[in-house]
Amino acid sequence: MKIGWFLTCYGPLGGVRSVIETGNSLIKKGHDFFVLGHVGNNKSTFCEDLIPVINHINFSIFEKKETVCKILSNMQFDIIFNQDPATMIYSECVNAKKKIIHYCGGLGDCYEQYENIDAIRTACSKLLLEMATKHDISGKYKKYFIGQGINFDEFKPMDFTKSRCYKIRDNNKINILCCGSRGGLRKSNKGTYDIIEASNLLDKNKYNFIYFDLDKQDFPLNFKCIETKNHRGGGIPLSEVYSICDIFVAPDYVSAWNCCAAEAMACKKPVIVSRPGIEDFGKDMENCLVFRENEIDSPKILAEKIEFLSNNEELMRKIKNSGYENIQNFTWDKVAEKIINIAYDQKL
Repeated sequence: MKIGWFLTCYGPLGGVRSVIETGNSLIKKGHDFFVLGHVGNNKSTFCEDLIPVINHINFSIFEKKETVCKILSNMQFDIIFNQDPATMIYSECVNAKKKIIHYCGGLGDCYEQYENIDAIRTACSKLLLEMATKHDISGKYKKYFIGQGINFDEFKPMDFTKSRCYKIRDNNKINILCCGSRGGLRKSNKGTYDIIEASNLLDKNKYNFIYFDLDKQDFPLNFKCIETKNHRGGGIPLSEVYSICDIFVAPDYVSAWNCCAAEAMACKKPVIVSRPGIEDFGKDMENCLVFRENEIDSPKILAEKIEFLSNNEELMRKIKNSGYENIQNFTWDKVAEKIINIAYDQKL
């Protein structure tokens, strides 16, 4: 089967990473997968970001609108996906009257702008699928849940003493790790506010706070920083970063799929996470602790969750073991299977 996927952005994380990892799985299954990227003047950056995660994927980079029509005229796909409906590429694909285009569904302008166009809606998380369904009050669109995955070759449990980040850990304290921009954390973001304020409510003689990011951010001095430089940790695998913590906290109010929480689970770490982004894989008191987010008492609740978990070794062991077992059900191969099932369904 020949599958084309348009990308209108560039970078190694989020939607782009999903497309590449899914493409790798599809190729291993014997399908032809093509990444078609519109990146303006960022061609070199796009390529540099994709090279580390690409595995024999065909990809074409184009910079002009006219090129889209040429690609659609010259390449016959069994199915075409579009990463972002709110773009000129979507309109061009529709005007070319090619096979039905599937794209990641959400809410807002994407639907209002193209609500009269016949298209199949897909969602990369249960949260987005639910929003897409609520927005489609007429029931006009057929919708599919694709899901997200995790690469277990990249994230594995390991001995924290072997990590190059080991020196940042304080062995006399409970080490709490959170993420920077990868999980939507900034001081202007409620997630950052909650973890920072929660740290102020906890005993600093008992807890050591760490965050990782591409570079140092505006966290307080009681947070130590691991500068990862890029999505692969600047040569340090992220599994080494996750390995040094006792508890991973992911208060992410942005992601539809909280990749950092999933990665920490794959590294067999107990996770405390806010509700958005974990609908697909998070089960409170089973494989994670879930706290109420974005409310005036969120920092207090988060601090209480950290204290509760750190004082309960049996629960901590249960959560990290259950999280590790559960997250193995979310692989890129399973995502690829759903893509193929959609393609076959559309041929019926």
